[in-house]
Amino acid sequence: MRSPARASAARSHRSKASPHRENAWRPGQETSRTHRRRLLLLLEPPSDVVAVPQGLLALIDLEPEQAAAQGRVWRDLPHHRIRHLRRIKGLIPWLVVIRPHLEDEVLVAAVGAWEAVRPQFP
Repeated sequence: MRSPARASAARSHRSKASPHRENAWRPGQETSRTHRRRLLLLLEPPSDVVAVPQGLLALIDLEPEQAAAQGRVWRDLPHHRIRHLRRIKGLIPWLVVIRPHLEDEVLVAAVGAWEAVRPQFP
């Protein structure tokens, strides 16, 4: 049986920790920083709208078809290739957010191709 002093300490510890538990991050929940960045892109597109997707696409060193082929067998890949696919997967939502602001059909098609293969990634 707990002593009254230990029980009191446990209760005070729980009461101090509970606000953190309520605000804890949950899977699928965006962080406030990510949410703000996406919201800024939606509300205030950058002055050079074409430069953002071009810069993001320049970070991706694979073609969508190559990435899709690797994505289908990702469980058999070495860890560094899996991490690489996850990094690419993390860039794609930023491309999708800015796609409505693009006028260049080549960029729109490239973003669409990456969006189509994203579900196959780990």
